[in-house]
Amino acid sequence: MVYTRGEKSVKFRIQDIDFIERKTTHLFGTRELRVLPWDDFNYSRIVLKDKQEIKITSLVVPDLDFQQWGVRTITKKVFFPI
Repeated sequence: MVYTRGEKSVKFRIQDIDFIERKTTHLFGTRELRVLPWDDFNYSRIVLKDKQEIKITSLVVPDLDFQQWGVRTITKKVFFPI
């Protein structure tokens, strides 16, 4: 995969990923009524084994899921500020 932002470009494979930290709202992944527009928002921080970090929001990739390939994913539920 290649991640490019501006002049920065990071090329990596799934085996290069150390872990993914995903921050979601408390309603994300539930069937409860969404009241605020950011109730389904989340973002992921991909940490590579060489310590490079890539941040991707759900606005770009709605459901980033690498668990099916055995990548350790840490999910933290947080409150996003207004």
